[in-house]
Amino acid sequence: MAERRVLDYKLEPLSVREYGKDVVIALYRATMHGMDAAGTNENTRTSRLIHTWMKTEKGWQIIGGMSADDQTSPLTAAPNTKQ
Repeated sequence: MAERRVLDYKLEPLSVREYGKDVVIALYRATMHGMDAAGTNENTRTSRLIHTWMKTEKGWQIIGGMSADDQTSPLTAAPNTKQ
């Protein structure tokens, strides 16, 4: 992302699950519209992000996370394979 200029973005919360009192896993969809450093190659990318948060003595901290391109944006139902 260092070589790209973000023109606009949208962060959409999809799911939050609590595990006990000290761990939360949050799923987001991020849509970023940007261009390269030269001001060309303008495009929009959508990704899914997962963050695992843990409550510590210093407050809530992200202890893990990952992201991937969102190939099914917007969310769609799983195909029915029963016949």
